[in-house]
Amino acid sequence: MAKSNLVIFDFDGTLYPFRPYDSEQTLVLSHAKTKGPLFRLRARLFVRADRRGAFNNPQFYKRYEKIIRDVDPELVEKTARDLAGLLSEEDRAAIRTLTEVADLAILSLGTENLAEFFLEELGLREEFFLIKAKRIRWKKGKAYLKVNIGEAEGKRTNLEALRKTYKKIVAIGDGPTDIPMLEAADLGLLLIWGAESSPHPFELHSSLPSACNRAKEFLTS
Repeated sequence: MAKSNLVIFDFDGTLYPFRPYDSEQTLVLSHAKTKGPLFRLRARLFVRADRRGAFNNPQFYKRYEKIIRDVDPELVEKTARDLAGLLSEEDRAAIRTLTEVADLAILSLGTENLAEFFLEELGLREEFFLIKAKRIRWKKGKAYLKVNIGEAEGKRTNLEALRKTYKKIVAIGDGPTDIPMLEAADLGLLLIWGAESSPHPFELHSSLPSACNRAKEFLTS
């Protein structure tokens, strides 16, 4: 925390595009490949229901925790590092150039461990002073969730808590769960990879370099 400005990113769907699954869905399906037919079926049904929006957040967290209970920590790391391969050198450079004018953070409803390994693979972990979402912790070989941000409004609350530290705050997100954070920022940017339109009333960008360049322009104006 050394700069006078802050850029806050969402993680899933913002720092990488869905192809077609988010990081948690990808982890669940990868974990299922190590299991028997019944578990694999349960995992596919879980992901399908999640993609339909069938769960509220507490319901999702409970089911997600149960289905990854015996996940191998190495698989969590591999899943995240594979997702980092979706980013180009231009994408990585766009994030890095923001560090010239701002501190960087992630506020997400995703999984902190996945975000951390993702950034490590990109060589950007040390550029983010804060990653807050929910964390997988292992105890006696079993995985448990610690929810640090459980609802979309939690992103707004966490952003507001940082406001006294920064002159300007830019927030970048991709969807409905980011709206409270985008509203609370001095500039809220919607990043939907490859999109030409959006139903949400925020400035739309279709690539990571575009959103990062706009954030830098705003912070240096």
